[in-house]
Amino acid sequence: MACSWRALSHHTLADPIRRIQKSEVPVVSVVSGLLSQHIPNVFSDDRQQTYLSTSHLIACGCRRIAHILPTQNEYVADQRFEGYRLALREHGLKFDQALVHQTSGFHRQSGLDAVCSWIQQGVMFDGVVAQSDHQALGVLQELLHRDIKVPDAVRVIGVDDSPLCDASPVPLSSVSQEMTEVGRRAVDLLMKQIAGEPVKSVVVPPRLHIRTSTGAEQPVRQLSTAVVAAQ
Repeated sequence: MACSWRALSHHTLADPIRRIQKSEVPVVSVVSGLLSQHIPNVFSDDRQQTYLSTSHLIACGCRRIAHILPTQNEYVADQRFEGYRLALREHGLKFDQALVHQTSGFHRQSGLDAVCSWIQQGVMFDGVVAQSDHQALGVLQELLHRDIKVPDAVRVIGVDDSPLCDASPVPLSSVSQEMTEVGRRAVDLLMKQIAGEPVKSVVVPPRLHIRTSTGAEQPVRQLSTAVVAAQ
């Protein structure tokens, strides 16, 4: 029996995949969210990723937590934005739109631009939840360029747990999507389909990786009002 592996990133592909399934070719998708209830999918929970990162900053004492929101890949970005807001709400912190910087993508420049924008507008912040490690690196570089200490004055955390984290001037805390586990579980589902076994979609929990950018080498402090003001 033929089999097919599809690593997907866009929900409009649900119909073509259903047509593949009708030809009795086993298919597993690896995409954020569900393409269809009829298509087995393995994914990391995007909302949980930023819920973890935001909750971590709150546990570290941050009260003015900024966020970078991309317009690219809206489903992923919106889910991560929801996770950020959910963590604030559950920990009793008020959402402030001024702390959200909208940008075109997940790249490093968006992190640089975010810090410049907040400081130019006089927005005070003591933590930054980025939606990617590239964004977080841009944030870190701009903060250091302005002699703002990380993590003493601002704590920074990204998503992906990429090699950038350990290569950064200040090692970056990040949340891993656990893609190795996603891939392993996807192969498991595919093999079960080939064997004629029933399968269900799987959500792989993300994992928090704490490094120096959020104070890994320091004791976790209690909630404080220390923030970075415009300089």
